[in-house]
Amino acid sequence: MAAAVDCVVLVLAIAVSGARPFDRIAFLTCAAVGTYGVHRLADVRAVGTADGLTVVNWARRRRLDWAEIVGVRLAPGDPWLQLDVSDGTTVPVMAVQAADGPRGREMALEVAATVAANSPSPERP
Repeated sequence: MAAAVDCVVLVLAIAVSGARPFDRIAFLTCAAVGTYGVHRLADVRAVGTADGLTVVNWARRRRLDWAEIVGVRLAPGDPWLQLDVSDGTTVPVMAVQAADGPRGREMALEVAATVAANSPSPERP
């Protein structure tokens, strides 16, 4: 889809009569930046493997071992799922959004169940 939009923008940049070269370059630069932004937003995901969870957000990718994740929450008012990490930080998971309503809550429960199933069980005395 982004490629189609870029093609339309390219044709418009070339076809606009009276446009100076700077205007055309600026037009194409804005289109390229917009396309890159849309691509980054479309690329958000959380992928679980046997070793851990990889969270890809629009600006950052983070790999977490299952043992590092100490909590999973999607509290009212949170825009997306939050992972509490053993180092005291929180990792947002933009792929699971509260705006998705019941589907977002269902996906949050799936992530929580997967984390619980893959986390090492605490040792008992």
